Amino acid sequence: MFRSRKWRIAGVVVVLWLVVAAWARVWPFGHGGGNGGGHCDPNERFVVDETGKRFLEARWPLGREDNLVWLRIPAEYVNWASTGCISAFGPGYPDPDVVGPYDTTLSLEVVLPEFAPKNRNKPDLRFLQGPEWSSVTILVHTLVRVPRIEKDHVLNEMLHDTERISLNSKSSIAKEYNITYGPKPDRFGLKRIGALGDLSRFRTEFGGDVGEDVYFPDHQPPDMWIMCQSEEIKDYTEDPGWDLRTPPCEHNFYSRALDAHVEMDYRRIYLPRWREWQEKTEAFLQSLAMVKAGPRTH
Repeated sequence: MFRSRKWRIAGVVVVLWLVVAAWARVWPFGHGGGNGGGHCDPNERFVVDETGKRFLEARWPLGREDNLVWLRIPAEYVNWASTGCISAFGPGYPDPDVVGPYDTTLSLEVVLPEFAPKNRNKPDLRFLQGPEWSSVTILVHTLVRVPRIEKDHVLNEMLHDTERISLNSKSSIAKEYNITYGPKPDRFGLKRIGALGDLSRFRTEFGGDVGEDVYFPDHQPPDMWIMCQSEEIKDYTEDPGWDLRTPPCEHNFYSRALDAHVEMDYRRIYLPRWREWQEKTEAFLQSLAMVKAGPRTH
């Protein structure tokens, strides 16, 4: 769930994807978005308006699959989008993302605490990782295919799965580190359960992912929840003795603006302002220009 786990995998996937894209001679974000050699109808494209400002237009379903709009997203916020004219293994490969009718996932990125677009200038690598990491990755996943009767319970099911898997006192890794999980004092207006035990070993020992806390609202069904490395595992700015530690959080909530599950990954030192980040993200998504989009032509 966390940067130390999933970013290793993501790094390998990105490298492989770039190699494949280069071999296939397609590049989604070059030359205005690319068209994959003309063999498909793209779901996203970069455009430049009359003032010279660059945007990503992404086809997105609002409420139902036949209600498509072009979302116009300022390019400096864009990390990547999920579809477009990219064949997985060269031109002609039947990649379902290529033939899909709309984007299913968008990835945006901003810098905290300003909530400014990360790519307003050339990418600054200090925002990507390490002690100066201050960016938040915002993943937006459409829920258009989830029946309305089930939609209110999506986050609740995700929360229960997270608790069952990550906060399992009977797991081998919890036993190895002599950690149990249970209720902890409320924090930042949220209920909390998490790691109980001596986590000081992670000051010098690799493997702090086992010590995690989950925060959730005091109502059902939950419309948001957050999982972070436990407060007992300090950020180096909180205690310099924790050598360059930057404990992360994964913040999940439901966006009414795009009928989507939003996942935000950021550093735990920003957790006290979780409500602000959620409200600003929802306001940003709500502010995106939307123009009616036609169905896919093929």
